Amino acid sequence: MTTPCFCIYLRQAARKISNIYDEALAPLGINVAQFSTLRKIRRAGSISLSELARLSELDRSTMGRNTKVLQRVGLIEHVASDDHRETNLTLTTEGRNLAERGAPL
Repeated sequence: MTTPCFCIYLRQAARKISNIYDEALAPLGINVAQFSTLRKIRRAGSISLSELARLSELDRSTMGRNTKVLQRVGLIEHVASDDHRETNLTLTTEGRNLAERGAPL
């Protein structure tokens, strides 16, 4: 008898849950990863790419690619940080509205 691999089962379950959320968010034109990013930025108000990547448990380059898509479609924008040494990410009005509309899903 083969020992069950719980790691595989967990990954399959996570994928299925992501698919359910992706289907629910499809009418808004975003997926669950993008929605999660919007919600994290919304909670922070203004956040550096490095901090957003850390909170999302992704490396900075991956988060950078993910946020470029959101910026291109007008959901987030770059703003100067308080000390002007780096730029932070913040939601546009459209991004805030979308994060709110997706919340009940």
